[in-house]
Order: sequence, then structure tokens, then C-alpha cells
Amino acid sequence: MSLSFRAGRGTAVVFLLLASVSLGACNQGEPDPTLLTGTEFSRLAAGNTIYSDMAVAPGPPVYVQMKADGVLVSSRREVAGQTGRWRVNERDLLCIQWPEWAHESCGYVTDYHTGEYWWRGNLFRILPGQAYAS
Repeated sequence: MSLSFRAGRGTAVVFLLLASVSLGACNQGEPDPTLLTGTEFSRLAAGNTIYSDMAVAPGPPVYVQMKADGVLVSSRREVAGQTGRWRVNERDLLCIQWPEWAHESCGYVTDYHTGEYWWRGNLFRILPGQAYAS
């Protein structure tokens, strides 16, 4: 007995189904990324330092102290010591405001379960404590 498919929508559906099953098999043992609420993220990050070598502007890696009282302190040379604010809003999103931003920016944090997180275009790690390299 042989099966044959005519090229068309049915073929595309079968191909996509097989591709998704194959991709799922490649990721066995690795948990899927998870969206964290602002509350969940604040439990992880408050009192610690955020590190990112994928800064929006070219330059050295960025270290930001994320103080438990909602203050952010940047290490970037051109704005070293600059302070911003962070909070969890009423929709349970992480919100950040820097002085040069026109408005507060809010969003979920994605946890990749590898020690890396993603928030609004920034890949970063959480380092324990309030110290950072200059």
C-alpha cells in the first residue's frame, strides 16, 4: 500500500506537522521559555544586579543595580551612576523608567531557564548582589 499526496495545502499541513514534531524532539530535556510576571521577576531580581552585554547602544556591557526600593543604578561609563526607577504595575508587568525616556516601558520577562532572561529586546543575566565591574 502506498500513500501519495498532491502538492497543495494538504502537503503544506503535513509538512508543518512533521516539522513541529521534529523540532519538539530536538528540544527534549530543555524546558520551554516561560513568561514571568512582574511579581515573579521582582522576587528574583530585587537587590541584585542585571548584566547585559547586548546593549541597545554600542559600548561595553551594562550592569544595572536593581535595588529593592525600586531604584535602578547604571554602570555605563557615559551615564555611570544614573538612576532610574522600576516597579510592578497593576497588570503585573515589569516597568522601567530612565530619565531620558519619554515614558515608562512595561512588559513581561521571558525566562529561558538557562540563566538568561529577555525583556523588551534585551537579553540579560541576574548576578547576585549589588556589585558590578566598572
